[in-house]
Amino acid sequence: MVVCTGSSYAFPAKVAEVDATSVPAKYSKMRQDVNAAENITVIGGGAVGLELVGELSHYYSKKNITLIHTGETVLNNTALGDKMKAKTLAAVQALPNVKVMLGERVEFSELQSEIKESSVSYVEGKRELTTSKGNKVGTDLVFFCTGTKTNTKSFKDNLPVDEEGRIKVNEHLQIEGCKTAFALGDCAAIGPKVVI
Repeated sequence: MVVCTGSSYAFPAKVAEVDATSVPAKYSKMRQDVNAAENITVIGGGAVGLELVGELSHYYSKKNITLIHTGETVLNNTALGDKMKAKTLAAVQALPNVKVMLGERVEFSELQSEIKESSVSYVEGKRELTTSKGNKVGTDLVFFCTGTKTNTKSFKDNLPVDEEGRIKVNEHLQIEGCKTAFALGDCAAIGPKVVI
């Protein structure tokens, strides 16, 4: 047996739809929301958040984009070296329409109901976000790029998992306690969930 359930990430980074015909409408709606926004906030300075900031900055150069990240540098939860992280941060900070706020967490309490009701990883509408340092950020659109989630539904109650819910494996990717069962990819506890 091989378990390779992977990970999930909220739309638009990954699309988790059973019916592919509903996907174009979701992207169309997101494009309309981006076009209507003057100020866009991206929460999360990992690979997905940085890619989104780069694309928004390039294709929507007249928009004001704010990146808010809890770490003191970007890509802090990756195995990348400090030099690479510093170069990436410098490149993002050099984008003319991007403001980077590091070491700050957004207070989500006012957004919780909207996030739970949504099948996408963004919320639209003019609002003011408050950070853990008390800074205020005015925004029209907020994207949440706060990490992947391991798809555990099919195995969480039957296989040994670590504190992140990933399957415990040995150096041969054999599931702990099983001679003929293996786990591969993001569901296996073998280092970072997503390798860049």
